[in-house]
Amino acid sequence: MRRVTSHSTRADDATRGSAIKLAAEVLTRLITLATTLLIIRELGVARWDVVGRLWFVAPLVAEWAEFGLQATATRALAAGTLSLRALARARATLFVLVGAVVLVVAATPLAASVERGAPSWLHLGILAILALYFALSGWGEFLGVALRCRGARIQEGLVLLILRAGALALAAAALASGAGLAELAWALVLSTAPALALGAWLLVRHPTSFPGEDAPVGRVLRLAAPLAVYAGLLLLSPRVEGLVLSWTRLDAEASIFLAALNLFWPLSLVPQAVASGAMPALTREAQ
Repeated sequence: MRRVTSHSTRADDATRGSAIKLAAEVLTRLITLATTLLIIRELGVARWDVVGRLWFVAPLVAEWAEFGLQATATRALAAGTLSLRALARARATLFVLVGAVVLVVAATPLAASVERGAPSWLHLGILAILALYFALSGWGEFLGVALRCRGARIQEGLVLLILRAGALALAAAALASGAGLAELAWALVLSTAPALALGAWLLVRHPTSFPGEDAPVGRVLRLAAPLAVYAGLLLLSPRVEGLVLSWTRLDAEASIFLAALNLFWPLSLVPQAVASGAMPALTREAQ
């Protein structure tokens, strides 16, 4: 009887986790959709042509600093196999290394030589700022995963809501002030600060019962490598058409396609949210 009750409790926990995660994802995706619509409307087709294409490429650059560690954390933190410190140290190491490479390419004379032989929309400076924005957003989502694995599901949703709402608010403020593309990108970077501060504070207030092993960076990255490949393919798959069109079609046609694809992506949230919300409870049950 006790075993049946335990399984029932785990199932209820997994269901509740999925429901909370799904609700948070719906709200955050709606805010992201509003941000995209705002940027498209305010920039117009000509300037969106540049931002839209860079918006496609920047997450691929930022993924090198992520390297599947967020997906690894979903299982490892719930199971207690790796510590948050070990995962955060690996993320920080990659963040610094990738950031150094991006700076060398985008903020040195090398940028001019690269841009001379590249399409007109490729502005390496703006790409670097947007990659920083997506990398910092990834840190916010990583803190949310850590909170979820500590049972603080509502707090995770709050961090994600502030992360997306901050982007909408600062993008609106930048566009209203007549900011250029670089200023808009920097506004998005600054928008991540409140969510990162809140996430770090909430983690201190919610200690874990599964501290995990404080593994070295190399071991953490080896464990994350298969998920890094999967995450890279997942990011690349909906972008292939946009990247091909950027080279083969007229700018206006490609811009309209990129805008439509950015509006379509939020529809993919349901299965992902259900799975990620249930994962901590299911991981502990499997053990």
